[in-house]
Amino acid sequence: MVNKNMIPTLWYMLEGPPSRAVLLTIRNLRLDVKLKLCRTYLKEHLDPKFVSKNPLHTVPFLDDNGFHLTDSHAITQYLVETKAPASTLIGHTPQEKALLNDRLYFDNLLFHKTRAIIAPVLRGYAQDIPEDKAKDLHETLEVLDMYVENGKWVANDHYTIADFHALPIVTNIQTGNNVLEEIISKSNKYSIVCKTDDDIFLLYLTCWYVIEKMAPIILYHFKYSPVSRGVFLTARNLGIDIEIKEVNTMAKEQLQPWYLKINPQHTVPCIDDNGHILNESRAISQYLANSRAPGSSMYPNDAKKRSIIDQRLFFDAGTIYTRMAAILKGIMRGETEISDEQIESIYEVMKWVNDILTDSQWMAGDDLTIADTTILGTLSTYIEMGVKLDDYPEIQRWYEQCKELPGFEENEEGAKGVGAMVKSKVTKGF
Repeated sequence: MVNKNMIPTLWYMLEGPPSRAVLLTIRNLRLDVKLKLCRTYLKEHLDPKFVSKNPLHTVPFLDDNGFHLTDSHAITQYLVETKAPASTLIGHTPQEKALLNDRLYFDNLLFHKTRAIIAPVLRGYAQDIPEDKAKDLHETLEVLDMYVENGKWVANDHYTIADFHALPIVTNIQTGNNVLEEIISKSNKYSIVCKTDDDIFLLYLTCWYVIEKMAPIILYHFKYSPVSRGVFLTARNLGIDIEIKEVNTMAKEQLQPWYLKINPQHTVPCIDDNGHILNESRAISQYLANSRAPGSSMYPNDAKKRSIIDQRLFFDAGTIYTRMAAILKGIMRGETEISDEQIESIYEVMKWVNDILTDSQWMAGDDLTIADTTILGTLSTYIEMGVKLDDYPEIQRWYEQCKELPGFEENEEGAKGVGAMVKSKVTKGF
């Protein structure tokens, strides 16, 4: 049975241009993909578990919930078509699609001609580069040079996955010149393989600039924090590429100088988007939707729909989360009982939330929104702390459908941790 909460897994090796092409595509699309380094020089690609998934034992290799792909060109096309079908990284008209496929087949040719020269030298099988192979590579590079002349990209007047495939090969050739020149200078047969064509070099520099600007957002995160998990869930459901850095507030890591420099309020979560710092969870979720998925149904442009979502976010900030936080702070200070007044206040919230869900499938209408991912971080903690759902059928229904969301399992793990801590410290709970 396919687990809908699982994200795709990519096995890769940094030395391989095909792997780097897929990584460039993932970074460009800001996809949430689990990366696994596969070091072929250590024979990790021959591990029986890997071979059972990928009998070709090649890298890169994609596993998307049991759907397997082994060719880098197929992987990049699949990722764009399934995760970002409107992206300009692929073609949309018959002509654009045909031209892109033409360039991808050309890339396959370029890769193998480059590999035929570099691989034997790096493996120690040869010190000479045959002039016929060098001439063959030159001719292929001249074709690439014509493709990108006059400031154009490989397959269009804007960059596509064809550029992400060409870039790593050009990089290897550029690097290979310096590395291989010394090795093969003994024979003086062909010391420099690749001429530095201006247009190819421009492609290299421009692609590098584009990719450097696509560095993932850093999320400073603590899995036991309900609000931090709310941001994590938002990012996961928007399909945003984030780099998670754990900050253990129970170990006072948020008070370390390096973190105070980033976030003087020393709160978690906090994001760093290339120097743009935000440290309020709901503002972070709004920013993620606005900047990375504008117009998404999770935070639509429609003013009325957005106002309902904002209303729910403020409801979480001022009521749902605040009432729970008061209980948790008391327990952390040594209190061993949850008072009747606190219990009553929590069940009052549960009634309000249940009423909200009576007339809509999700928290702010009939579509999943950032209101749901935010409140899920809080309500899941309620549930794991022992709050009963028996009298709240709409919350039960909502929570069951939330189990299908990406990131639910990770969120539940954090909520269970908080619940276990609370139950271990109190003699009177819910």
